[in-house]
Amino acid sequence: MLHVLFLHTYMKEKVLVVGQGLTGSVLALQLRERGHQVWIVDEDREYTSSKVAAGLFNPLVVGRLKITWNAEELFAHFNDFYTKIEKILDTSFFHPMPLLHLCKDIEEQNDWDVLAGTDKTAKWAEPYFGAIPSYIHSTFGCFLVKKTGWVDLLLFLGKFKNLMISESRYIVDSPMIGKDITSENDGFLYRNMKFDRVFLCRGEFEREQPDFAHLPYNPVKGQLFNIETDFDLEPTIFHKQVFMLPTGKRTAIVGSTYTWNKMDYEVESKDTEFLKERLDDFLLGNYKITQVKAGVRPAFHYGRPMFAEHKEIKELYVLNGMGSKGVTLAPYFAEQLLNSIYGRN
Repeated sequence: MLHVLFLHTYMKEKVLVVGQGLTGSVLALQLRERGHQVWIVDEDREYTSSKVAAGLFNPLVVGRLKITWNAEELFAHFNDFYTKIEKILDTSFFHPMPLLHLCKDIEEQNDWDVLAGTDKTAKWAEPYFGAIPSYIHSTFGCFLVKKTGWVDLLLFLGKFKNLMISESRYIVDSPMIGKDITSENDGFLYRNMKFDRVFLCRGEFEREQPDFAHLPYNPVKGQLFNIETDFDLEPTIFHKQVFMLPTGKRTAIVGSTYTWNKMDYEVESKDTEFLKERLDDFLLGNYKITQVKAGVRPAFHYGRPMFAEHKEIKELYVLNGMGSKGVTLAPYFAEQLLNSIYGRN
């Protein structure tokens, strides 16, 4: 559900973005593109959902045999957005990569045959009859999911953070609205600086703040691990109940789990075993787990992100709830929010 804001024409502004995860970074970059002066304040936590996430993107909810909500709109300018940001940050973090889904049984193979045979879905998935690497075990059908890949979020976030630091526009802090950031007649005051608007993009940590605590948060914990193999990996993502995403010649990320208890960043041995059991079902050859990570995805009960303006404090906004599809959703919803405030760029 989108909270549509009243449209005006505005001069270039001085803006504060609170939170430098994926959503905050994407929003800040879009604000900069529109010519606004942007400062970022962030707690600089070691672990956040964006720093833990694999950064995988694909147009299907693979486990449910569904096309991602609004896939046509989300992927229309997807590649252009991230490749443009790569040029701005002078780095390479956007990696289109094919995804092959391995059916677990004949029933699922039949379901995928039906799915891939419909006009609506054929552009996103099709049966795959090519060669499969010798380290992959596949008994039933295999399907190619198109327009997939991953964003190296640690590299992206790190490069953008360094850019903001170089411009002296990155502040490490955990500010509270009303205490540290105060509303003035013509904007906001923070650390003796005046800002025209404030955008809150703290993900699941927004629940700890009172300003938008009433929103219907429904965070989801996820766990994944990194592996190192003793054989070379092809640049192809494989999925069979869990995904294996190659990040290097002999390294990959394996994930992920979905749980709704213990919303913390502690790894659980049972979740590690869950992932390992499913990985071993299709991966042949030796590997070792090099790192296990857990994170809490920001999400809402109705399964859609939200942007909203504070009911009482004008020019104070929240953008939140990107969930497991954040890489695709953040650019779209950041643009929708800014269009609703400033008009189309």
